[in-house]
Amino acid sequence: MIGLIRLHVEKMRPPRGLAVPFELGRPFGAPNEPDFQRRVLLTALELLERNDGPILEDFPDDPPASAAGGDEEGWACPVAFPAPVVELSDSEKLVQGLQQEVNLLRPWYDEARQKSGGRSMVGISGMEVE
Repeated sequence: MIGLIRLHVEKMRPPRGLAVPFELGRPFGAPNEPDFQRRVLLTALELLERNDGPILEDFPDDPPASAAGGDEEGWACPVAFPAPVVELSDSEKLVQGLQQEVNLLRPWYDEARQKSGGRSMVGISGMEVE
């Protein structure tokens, strides 16, 4: 397992885990850095050679300096999620908040699905987004 949040890897206790200090959404570091990404992958695969466990190692390096301060457009979600205005129970708030978030993200989901030729991460489940 390659984990971006070390605490999550600790709690899940996979047989072999590599905690990486990179931005969320970038488990191999910055894009367009194939040599660095290869090092991350090889470091994770080397954990398979060990017989002790569970194993949790920290990747020793930060991403290359050329990646730090690059163009971050596209990495921030353009949607703000306002809190529900109505007084609801905790479970109702959870359901309403989740449905609201799905509805707000739907235009970006539809656009990404169109760009990928109709494929989606939801498709294999046989379920609809709703």
